[in-house]
Amino acid sequence: KDKEQTDGSKALQVCLIRKWAGNNPVAAAGWVEKMAADGPRQEAVNGVAIIWANQDIPKAIEWAKAMPEGGERQGALLSVAYEAARTEPVQALTVATELKAGPSTDDLITHAVMQWTTTDPKEAVAWAKQISDPNLQERVISSVATVWANKDPAAAADLAVHMRPG
Repeated sequence: KDKEQTDGSKALQVCLIRKWAGNNPVAAAGWVEKMAADGPRQEAVNGVAIIWANQDIPKAIEWAKAMPEGGERQGALLSVAYEAARTEPVQALTVATELKAGPSTDDLITHAVMQWTTTDPKEAVAWAKQISDPNLQERVISSVATVWANKDPAAAADLAVHMRPG
């Protein structure tokens, strides 16, 4: 009979897996894929995805995309994309557009476009204006205007004034 893991042992296991992923993400990912689904597997998958994305975004994306459809895959891709957004926001948005629609994906899109705004606000705005969901588009453009205001208040104000009503 399997013993229940305590919260502390689960946390330690995930911490060790993340450390392992820092040294060998391929091996850590392979081990995580063999973990029982009823343990801290999703947290471990996300941990490997984050560490791997910090080392090699394309390989981390490739690994996450190869996972079976479902929540684990979605979680891994979200984790990779959030890490990618810091340095490669366009790549993060590419991943986001392939994810199942929902609040988590909308949050990722908003975050990635905000990150992009810090380096190329005009391109970020152009991308955001192409979002087909009007509520998400408004949310993203509002976030862009907020970030852009720190760098160029006049341009941000102009963007806000020309947003669609609502």
